[in-house]
Amino acid sequence: DIAACAGLSNWTSPITLWAKKTGQIPDEVTPNMSMKLGTILEEPILQLFADEHPELEILTTGTWANKEEPWMRANPDAIYADSTGEFGILEVKFSRDYWTAVPQSYRAQVLWYMRVFGLKKAKLVALAGSSYQEFDIEWDQFEADALFAAAIRFRNHVVQMLAPQWDGSNSTLETVKKLNPNISDGEVDLDDLGQHYFNKLDEFERVEKELNELKSRVLSAMEGKKRGLVYGDHMI
Repeated sequence: DIAACAGLSNWTSPITLWAKKTGQIPDEVTPNMSMKLGTILEEPILQLFADEHPELEILTTGTWANKEEPWMRANPDAIYADSTGEFGILEVKFSRDYWTAVPQSYRAQVLWYMRVFGLKKAKLVALAGSSYQEFDIEWDQFEADALFAAAIRFRNHVVQMLAPQWDGSNSTLETVKKLNPNISDGEVDLDDLGQHYFNKLDEFERVEKELNELKSRVLSAMEGKKRGLVYGDHMI
């Protein structure tokens, strides 16, 4: 959950995670096709990594707790040991998209695991966009400290039943809808909040029109071609 705690998840906002952890909405996820494929392909990807690295000992594992902070948990896909006996975290991922770098949410997850175990090395292996990829993740103390601070803040929000800060994610919007399922007759004075909302709504409608105009102009300028270049780079 560390990526969501720190606001780095593309799927779950801090408010959504907080509502789940405090029992206000169900803490369940309906697996989509990517999630199902990730589960099915985890073992073959791990085996492929082992075949590519006979010099490493691969140890599958379970859920662990930090000795000093037992609330800190980690359940890596595996741990590896090199020829010197040094251990590292091994995490396996599947993605429909090709990666040029480790997504921020996955990097946060691996750094959290490293902190829980007290390890300084990790490898993330992925089948991303039909491409087998390996990434070394080195320990970063500053980044790990920031994630730890985010976890502490989030844990305090849960314990004190105080919601995290608002954000603009779809996850938060859908959670608020779930938290307010019934509409009753009545009025509420929104005042400054309501005025701010309508100002942004007007701004959004204006920008949306400008974006649609640019989409039309770009589509016309491409003259049926598949790719559009911006100063020589493939952008569209």
